[in-house]
Amino acid sequence: MEIVINQFRSLDHLRKLRQIKVAYRGELALPSGTNNVIEAWLEEISQAFGISLNRNKSLRAEEIVSSLKTKRFSSSYELLRSLEAAYHISRSHGYFHPEHERLMKHIQNPNGYGSSEVRKRGTIESYLDDIVEFMIHVQGRNPGNTFSTSCLL
Repeated sequence: MEIVINQFRSLDHLRKLRQIKVAYRGELALPSGTNNVIEAWLEEISQAFGISLNRNKSLRAEEIVSSLKTKRFSSSYELLRSLEAAYHISRSHGYFHPEHERLMKHIQNPNGYGSSEVRKRGTIESYLDDIVEFMIHVQGRNPGNTFSTSCLL
C-alpha cells in the first residue's frame, strides 16, 4: 500500500491543527486563521485520499448531536471524542453542563482520568445524554436552526 503521507503538500497545517487543539482544550483563545487552517487541512486530506467532502451541507444541530446518541461507538475513546464535539456544539447554544469542570477534565486529559477506559464509559454516556436532551430542547424552540457541517471540523 502506498504511503499516503507522501501525497500531502505540507504537514505545516497538521502542526497548526495541534496548536489549535491545545488552545481549544485549554479553553484559551483560538489562534487567528483557525478556519483557514482547518479548510486547508481538509483539502489536503481529501486530495490525498481521493475523496470529495461536501462541507456545505447544512444540518440541524439536533440532528448532528442526536445522531451521536444512537451511534454504536467502536471504543470508549471514540465516544469521548464524540462527546467533545457535541459539547462544543451545545456550548455555542449557551449550554453549560452542571459538571463542566469534571467533564472538561475527561476531555482534556483522557489518560489522567481514565476517560477512554471501559469503566468510564457510563460516565461519558451520561454526559452525552445530558447534551442530547439539551439540544433536543433547543431545537424544539428553534426548529429552523441549522449548522454548516464545516463548523464541526
